[in-house]
Amino acid sequence: ESVVAGGAAAGEKDFVAGVPVLSGSSDAMHVEVKHSVLPATRRVTLSIAITNRSALEFPALSLRLALGAGLRFTDLQIRASTVIPSLEAGGQREWTVALEAVALHAPTATLHISGGGMELKCRPFKLPVMDLLCPFPEQAVAGHAEVQTLLRLWSALRYWHAVHASAHGFNAAERINHALDRAPCARVVPGFAPPSAEEEQSDLGLLGGSAAAATRPSFHSCAASQTWFEDYLALGITGNYEAASDRWVFRIELRVSSAVTLSALTQAEQLTEVIRVMCGGHLTMTPPDAAPSRAPATSS
Repeated sequence: ESVVAGGAAAGEKDFVAGVPVLSGSSDAMHVEVKHSVLPATRRVTLSIAITNRSALEFPALSLRLALGAGLRFTDLQIRASTVIPSLEAGGQREWTVALEAVALHAPTATLHISGGGMELKCRPFKLPVMDLLCPFPEQAVAGHAEVQTLLRLWSALRYWHAVHASAHGFNAAERINHALDRAPCARVVPGFAPPSAEEEQSDLGLLGGSAAAATRPSFHSCAASQTWFEDYLALGITGNYEAASDRWVFRIELRVSSAVTLSALTQAEQLTEVIRVMCGGHLTMTPPDAAPSRAPATSS
């Protein structure tokens, strides 16, 4: 769960015990939000808790929720606003709202509170992009056709973005596989990685690399996933171990089926979250080695 901090003063907390806080430290109202998701129906439920931390009683408060392009209300009975008849000093009320996710782009909700001479526009709540992913069907990559199926999927995904990352300690590579096993994806063929965009262009082969690199411990892994909206994505990870510095250097390539999905996943904070969840929080990313671009056509 995450929140985009917009207009918050330095030092304010965006989370309390892991729950996103949408209000500022000096606001009369303390606003927290919890969320749950149901991928089968694309349902997102927000539970918004509002606490009056002033010494005043507010006779009536109007709550209005403005949605970004990625969310919408589930039906006509769900209204964008509600009214709290009164809220005493120290009192708390909760508003539960049922929403539907419709896109990866801008799945945000912004709460406005007004009444009793008070106007408060909260920080936007942003649904974590990783909550909108689910594992690629394992039956599609099972059995003897695992590598062939993965290669067909990989070459069909026309949009890609790559970053370099590093991590210290020899077990850092295996920790990536552990992260992939916990992530919303299906890990495919341990020890195998599909060709990178550069390797496709230069015909270096499936695993690529030089003869010198082949003498060092290397790492290869990949995983497939899909969004709630049936866009496919795949992650190919290769790495080499540098014994002198006791660190791994990785290349992580993300491929997706649409430019819109690529744009949503490769925004700075979103890309960091994708890498953290998919590969683990132990990696340190370096600037991307290529700007998001259309992957070269490949022959099947």
